[in-house]
Amino acid sequence: MDAYLTLGADQLARATGILDARIVVPIHVDGWGHFTEERSAVPAAFASAACPTAW
Repeated sequence: MDAYLTLGADQLARATGILDARIVVPIHVDGWGHFTEERSAVPAAFASAACPTAW
């Protein structure tokens, strides 16, 4: 299967808008050495996409 099984911060913000999601709970955003984004990328992506967030 050639598909991504996870979303990056920008993809998560875009998916939130497409799905018109009211609540999003990002999990597994830190703590593993193979991640390519810092935890801070998630709220930054939501701010850039003008998606409301609560942290």
